[in-house]
Amino acid sequence: MKSRATIETTSVLIPTNGRPESLKSCLEAIWNNIHPNIGVIVLDSTISSARSEVIEAYELIYSSMPNVRVIRPGRVIPPGHARKILAEECQSEFFLFMDDDHEIQPGAFSCLARASEEFDIVSGRWIEDGGERPLCFHYHFSASQISKVV
Repeated sequence: MKSRATIETTSVLIPTNGRPESLKSCLEAIWNNIHPNIGVIVLDSTISSARSEVIEAYELIYSSMPNVRVIRPGRVIPPGHARKILAEECQSEFFLFMDDDHEIQPGAFSCLARASEEFDIVSGRWIEDGGERPLCFHYHFSASQISKVV
């Protein structure tokens, strides 16, 4: 069976707030380990009263990475609510939630895409400091389905 999730049918959704260095590393890992044309939506709830160097760092990232669609609500949004907003804004059939301080590893997207042949929700592992723990990627809900679930 052919994988349902492809670069063309998947977006990566990332909430962020005040951590531009982490976001830059996360985005670079996405483009290096998945594909430079994959859709990425970032919900940046860094408020305008944040330190100017933080805002400038974000602006530099966004201007150098035009594939990124940025949502700026103008207020701090808690991570769970940010994910709901991102899912509602996403037009892709599949999406992958990532935190701004995560970096996807080589081959991870291929494994998740292969798993989409059989499953609607796919989980991966979070590897940090030599340890592992489960990490859930809510991978096959459309935005309308998420609105009904949340």
